[in-house]
Amino acid sequence: MLKRLMIIACLIFGAQAQAQFTIDEDTLYAYGYAAKTSNGFADINAHTIIRSKSMGIDTFVWKRLNVVKANPSWETAVCDINACKPPTTDQDTCAFTNVGDTGVFSFHLYPKDKAGDGSMTVRIYNKRTPLNFVDVVIFFEAWAEGSVRSNLYQSMKVFPNPVKSVLSINNTMVQEGTITVINALGQAIHTQAFNGQLELNCQAFKAGVYTIMIQSQAGNTAYSFVKE
Repeated sequence: MLKRLMIIACLIFGAQAQAQFTIDEDTLYAYGYAAKTSNGFADINAHTIIRSKSMGIDTFVWKRLNVVKANPSWETAVCDINACKPPTTDQDTCAFTNVGDTGVFSFHLYPKDKAGDGSMTVRIYNKRTPLNFVDVVIFFEAWAEGSVRSNLYQSMKVFPNPVKSVLSINNTMVQEGTITVINALGQAIHTQAFNGQLELNCQAFKAGVYTIMIQSQAGNTAYSFVKE
């Protein structure tokens, strides 16, 4: 009987170790404007949701890894499920207090007045099982006021957002290009020609956050929408 109980306990523990938490989106894209002056403030951010699947209180560890900055003045920071941490904090812990809790991780870029592209990887794992981790990768893009990319972004008209069935996409700056829809996992799920106006049927898309990427001779830009 004791041997049987030990086997059952091991099976339960093993199942929990393999499925203690999930991350809704592990590839994120964040776009926005840099500040107008070196003393100005700009915050470009993205977020994802972590969901506990274990049977008790959980403590999570996160580590900021592989930060790629377009300019040395850029700063990045992480807000975990309990608190926002300063840019100087590269690792910390946070905890769920109830079974089945959910929480939000948000990732921030402070580009000041410097435009460019960058990225950051944040590793998240349960303190009890550090080998069972998820790497969340965030791609940042900071635009300067008046740049081609910022003008392209400002010209984007995407509605309704959130959308249930058909999404209207308009951009008067694009006469000929390609539009690609990317899901929360960073996978391209739809690509077609784009000449400045499109009615996109989204009925087959699963509920969640998607990114529209438009490539054209006028430049490249992106826009996010939510499918209900």
